[in-house]
Amino acid sequence: MRATVLLVDDDALIRSIGVALLDALGYQAQAVDCGAAALAVQERPDVVLLDDNLPDGTGVEFLRHLRGRWPMLPIVLCSGTIRLNAEALAEAGWSGALPKPYRVSAIEAVLAQVLNG
Repeated sequence: MRATVLLVDDDALIRSIGVALLDALGYQAQAVDCGAAALAVQERPDVVLLDDNLPDGTGVEFLRHLRGRWPMLPIVLCSGTIRLNAEALAEAGWSGALPKPYRVSAIEAVLAQVLNG
């Protein structure tokens, strides 16, 4: 069974490219365009890739909401601007970080890290 990845990003091109990359890597990908849509997802994904800047709030706000719903859900910060070390990410509640624009090797590495412990 393929792991499910929820990609949350307001940029349609990034969602499209992200879903194509995730599918090519063997993941079952679902993409939504805002935090509210992420919160409306009924089935728990295996991991969430969450943009840090959404039209309806910040990534940190939605990280908290998603953690309240699914406490052990791995949630990865996706950002083209924020650079945090692993310790700062963990303190903020993130499972990892993925820089944008996406690179296949970076997606592979972060998903392997958060899904395999």
